[in-house]
Amino acid sequence: MSETSATKRPRGSGSIFQNGSKTWWIKFSERGIVHRESSGSTDYKDAEKLLKRRLAEVLTQIYVARTNIRVDELIEDLFAEYREKQHKSLPSAEQRWRIHLKPFFTKRRASDVTTDLVRRYIQQRLKEAATNPGSSIS
Repeated sequence: MSETSATKRPRGSGSIFQNGSKTWWIKFSERGIVHRESSGSTDYKDAEKLLKRRLAEVLTQIYVARTNIRVDELIEDLFAEYREKQHKSLPSAEQRWRIHLKPFFTKRRASDVTTDLVRRYIQQRLKEAATNPGSSIS
């Protein structure tokens, strides 16, 4: 299907569209829930590949929808569990979160936390002269 074609796609095969910009977006359904996602590209073929990948993930039941859950919400859930199970490490975990991790990770979507982001955090902490726990082998 060319990007200028007005032919409708078959039912269940999703759609590719532009949302007021040059970037192509995809739209597909998973268990009756409509998902829209930017392809991040101005190339129609890239959007088509992404749509095919998402449809295959839905078909094989490995698709995981991106959500807007933030890291700080997950941490609060973790601390609630620590309180419930009366973990003795709760005060130190809360302190590490508040002092070191919160300034960097708060308000970030959990789905955006990648290996690259964690490495950037580690580099930032090392520049702040933090000790690297992995390097202190005695």
